Amino acid sequence: MKRFTIISPVIVLLALVVVCTPALAQTPTSAASGKIISAYIGPLTGPAASWGQSTSRGGKYFLDQANAKGGVKVGGKTYTFELINYDHGLDPAKAVEYAKRAIASDKVNLLVLQSTLCALATMPIVTENKIVNFHMSMGRKIMSPNFRYSFRACPTSLWGEAAAFGYLKNNLGLKTVVSVLADDESGWEAFGEMKEAAEITGINILENEYYIRGTKDFFPVLSRALAKKPEIISYGSSSPGDCYLIIKQAYELGFKGMLTGSSPLDIAQLKKMVPEKTLDNILLVTLGTPDVPEYLTPEEQEMKKAMIEKYGRDGKLWDITMDSTWQECCWAPIYIQAIQKADSLDPEKLTKVIETSTFPVLGRQIRFIGEKQFGINHQLLCDVPVMRIVNGVPKVVGMYKAGDTK
Repeated sequence: MKRFTIISPVIVLLALVVVCTPALAQTPTSAASGKIISAYIGPLTGPAASWGQSTSRGGKYFLDQANAKGGVKVGGKTYTFELINYDHGLDPAKAVEYAKRAIASDKVNLLVLQSTLCALATMPIVTENKIVNFHMSMGRKIMSPNFRYSFRACPTSLWGEAAAFGYLKNNLGLKTVVSVLADDESGWEAFGEMKEAAEITGINILENEYYIRGTKDFFPVLSRALAKKPEIISYGSSSPGDCYLIIKQAYELGFKGMLTGSSPLDIAQLKKMVPEKTLDNILLVTLGTPDVPEYLTPEEQEMKKAMIEKYGRDGKLWDITMDSTWQECCWAPIYIQAIQKADSLDPEKLTKVIETSTFPVLGRQIRFIGEKQFGINHQLLCDVPVMRIVNGVPKVVGMYKAGDTK
């Protein structure tokens, strides 16, 4: 489906922010009071709430652990960690408002930003004020070297789509796909990476169907998609709530092919929404650690147990206990370790350490790459597991090496 040519709300916001927003962080940060304050700005309600819950709760797990050990010492002074949450509900205007508040009023040392649409809108503010930040986002635009203090703390959707397409072509012989993505900056950026993945793997994209965010009835969009007779439908990195509806309604329309995407989903929720016999036709690409016992490290198993004990295993929320452990919350242990390595809270020193160091996180070694692809080593490096549900149980059937892409 062709979309109207419109001016991106993010572009408008970027322009307004650059023109109208002076540097905010001219006063001392919260560290002056012995507190190192982080602010999470992301979706805590709505169709992407599971992302927000996992990112915030998981990060707090590590901050609480650090505080229980007495905090961290910087230059001989002891600091403890505090986390503030802001719910932008996927609204970039709110994301900008909360970023300003976090910098000017909360005196934050760190920002954690979620959703491509909203993270992009805040980039001028965080860059101007030299706030180290981690973002969970997709696309190339946000990886500009101009965003000096910003790190993508999740795999790129390019790797996720390439993992899915490669498996489906090489193992099932499938070659055609129609994508269904949100008609905003997030969806446009995701489609750009999907096209790269298709070129790498030799998959033919028949069409991309855009939908208005907040859509509940996907039948018109999916009917157009099915008219192209694809072997695969990709929901890309759409919000989890949208993905569940796309999957459910595609099968209700009689789709017999494979559904896939790079958005981590809750298997328990899938079982509630689609017949069990159709689960085998869903290929899950996990941009993190899959909830498969043989794949989890002992440290990840310990975290999973602690999170379930604290929050329960609510099938309505993908709440860090289901699908991924370190991917959505690695920002916290990386930041803590960077402070210790730098023995400083200076953003320039912290940025240099994060760019050049390897960080042990839950039994895995984490580092950032991206110099060749983006011009800056601000892209989290990790492998991408591919899962299928066999007899109701998730199984890892493949592993995509990030080094397979340029």
